[in-house]
Amino acid sequence: FPERLSYIMKERGLLQREAAAAMGITRQAFGRYLVGAAEPDSEKLQKLARFLNLSPSYLLFGEGEDEQDREVINIPVMNLGTTEPVRQISVKKDWIKYFSVDANETTLGVAVIVDENMTPTLRKGDMVFIDTSVNTITKEGIYIIEAYGTKFVKRAKNRLDGTLLLIDDNMHYGHETLTAEQAKSLKVLGKCMFGFK
Repeated sequence: FPERLSYIMKERGLLQREAAAAMGITRQAFGRYLVGAAEPDSEKLQKLARFLNLSPSYLLFGEGEDEQDREVINIPVMNLGTTEPVRQISVKKDWIKYFSVDANETTLGVAVIVDENMTPTLRKGDMVFIDTSVNTITKEGIYIIEAYGTKFVKRAKNRLDGTLLLIDDNMHYGHETLTAEQAKSLKVLGKCMFGFK
């Protein structure tokens, strides 16, 4: 149990405090499960299994199916302008394929919009699904960009003169034009595929 739980937590990038909160216990108590000093009672095991989207028998004994592998994928949530820890959401594979038949499950990310700069296209609180395998701006689209330690959501467009135009869809915000040299300092974290209110 402790080895399997440690592996699952590490593989999914989960924090002890997230699992502990889902189970209604302290982080220290959860840490005892990871080192084999304690095992959860039936009620806590059910809560942990629900949080991890796994069956209790798979968690305890490695028996039965890892339910997540069949129908559900966990997608990391990217922090935009916050210091919150990285989390993940679980969604059905069919749901993702419904919105984007080309979506690659292994390179999907999610971001929650934290500003009004992309209104009306994307509003504060909207969730966008991102293709994190895209790390260059090759054609016009909405991208998650990092510059000087800050993440931004911007519409980006390469111009014929070699400059990069960064556009906020909200008309109350300005546009920026970067030289080719300035554009090299940007880190592209992914391209937005689709979003939800």
